[in-house]
Amino acid sequence: MINKLIEELQELVENNTLEQREILVIEECSELTKAICKRRRGKVSVDLDILDECADVIVVVTALILKLDVKLDDVLTMALYKVERAKSRKDGYE
Repeated sequence: MINKLIEELQELVENNTLEQREILVIEECSELTKAICKRRRGKVSVDLDILDECADVIVVVTALILKLDVKLDDVLTMALYKVERAKSRKDGYE
């Protein structure tokens, strides 16, 4: 499924600048933060909002990775390292 996402994102990535990609990441992370805050305040139907915003963040971060010409495997390797490091700590992910 990730390969399909990357394939679909290629055209978007080629047609945007790095600055545009970075701004989209900032905006979408902000929207996810807002959805989480709404959920914590007890707003209705926010779980769907969080799911939607998580998808947006995955899309824009993946597009940024492609724009930076970074290998996705390198990012996933780093992510696994961070998960393992967090598991080794008593207080979890930091």
